[in-house]
Parts: sequence; C-alpha cells; structure tokens
Amino acid sequence: MNFTTRKPDGALYSITAYGGIRVMGGTLGVADGFEWSLDDTEMHFTDTAEKTIYRGPFRETGELDDVRSSTPVNRMMDLPSTLFVGSARENLTEAQLEAHPLSGAIFAIDTRTHGRPARSFDP
Repeated sequence: MNFTTRKPDGALYSITAYGGIRVMGGTLGVADGFEWSLDDTEMHFTDTAEKTIYRGPFRETGELDDVRSSTPVNRMMDLPSTLFVGSARENLTEAQLEAHPLSGAIFAIDTRTHGRPARSFDP
C-alpha cells in the first residue's frame, strides 16, 4: 500500500528453492493470511488494506493462476489453540493513542480448537 497516494501498489512474491524472487501478482495493498486448501491445489490470502480474501489455483511449479476474490467458506474451520491478533496504530493522532493505549499491540487469545500444523519452507 502506498501510504502517500493510499493506492494499492504492493505485490505478492514467491521465493524459489534457489533463493530467487518471483512476482506472483500485483496491485495489492497488504497481502497476508496465506493458507492452502487441504489438497494443496488452491492458495488463499487476504489483502488487509482492501479487506478482501483472494484465492487461486496453485501449481506445483509455484505459479498462481486466475486469482479472484473469494468469500469466507461457511463451514467450521480449525483455529490455533492460541490466536494472535495484531492491531493497527498508523495515522492515529496523539489524542487517539492516549485514549487507546493498546493500539499497535499484539493480543494472544486462547481458544478451544486447534489449527493445522505450521508449514515450513524446505528448499
């Protein structure tokens, strides 16, 4: 996200097994929240700045094709037993920060469910 123009000019990048960098998509604000479908054929991610969830077919070659906006799935999804939530503080005035001193903090919330195992990058 370009904080001067407020326009989405970010991109989604991929790191190859050999350390190369590839642009997978552009015109994004803040791409985050990455996850794959249970069969590893679709990648899901969010654009926090645009408040949009995206998904697209993910190829074994690391290519992401036909990315489209998506809506949350109406089914129970496992969450981590501890859910970490980050809050924002950018563009807040001093008065707002005084009124909301936890702006920008990270909160840990215990839940009763467990999420999927963490994935690691193994080149």
